[in-house]
Amino acid sequence: MNSAAMVAADVLTLSAEPVIVDGRPVVTGASIGLALYPEHAATPADLFACADIALYAAKEEGRSRIGVFNPKIRRRLDRQKHVELAFEEAIETGRIEVHSSRRSIWPTAPSSAARL
Repeated sequence: MNSAAMVAADVLTLSAEPVIVDGRPVVTGASIGLALYPEHAATPADLFACADIALYAAKEEGRSRIGVFNPKIRRRLDRQKHVELAFEEAIETGRIEVHSSRRSIWPTAPSSAARL
C-alpha cells in the first residue's frame, strides 16, 4: 500500500468516529477517490477528474470505500458519454424520432379485489 492509500485509509477510519454535535454523537462517513500524480494525470484539472472518477467507482461499491483511479473506468464513462451525445444529436437532427407509449410492457398482477 502506498503512502497516499495509507493516508486515505486513516481519513476513512477517522471519518467513521462519532462527532459530538449539541451534546449528541453524530456518526458520519466518507468515500474517497484517489488519483496519483504523475501516474494517473499530469495536470491538476486532470488529476481532480481522475480522483472524481475513482470516487464515483468507490461509491458504486458501497459506503466507506477508497476507490483508486482505473483507466478502464474512464474509458467506459467516455464511451457512455459519447453514446449519450450521439443520441442527443440524432434526436435534434431528426435522424431518430422518439415515441412513447402508455402501454405497460410488464404483465400486471391481478388485484386483490379481482381475486375475491
